[in-house]
Amino acid sequence: MARCSQCGGDVAKTDVSCRHCGQEFPPRPILDRDAGLAYSRLADAALIVGQIVAGIAFTIAVVACVLALLVGEWWVAFVRGPIAALLVLANFVVFARVRDAR
Repeated sequence: MARCSQCGGDVAKTDVSCRHCGQEFPPRPILDRDAGLAYSRLADAALIVGQIVAGIAFTIAVVACVLALLVGEWWVAFVRGPIAALLVLANFVVFARVRDAR
């Protein structure tokens, strides 16, 4: 569900106007989702694999931060590790949002 920019009412993605206030929506471009690699099964599989790998990498980065903290490697524990973990987490979120948008 989407929201109307005029009244904030719930509207379906296929609606051309708001059922509550009559606000008309601009026509959406028609995408040929059957053509090309971007909407293929291979692309779907790549998104799933990317999300799994990003989740595993995030877990490894967090464990590496804890281990670095235990052995006294402060630079890795408080700077390099968290930066790596946040970058991998950002990749995970991007993969999840792209999969949801499809």
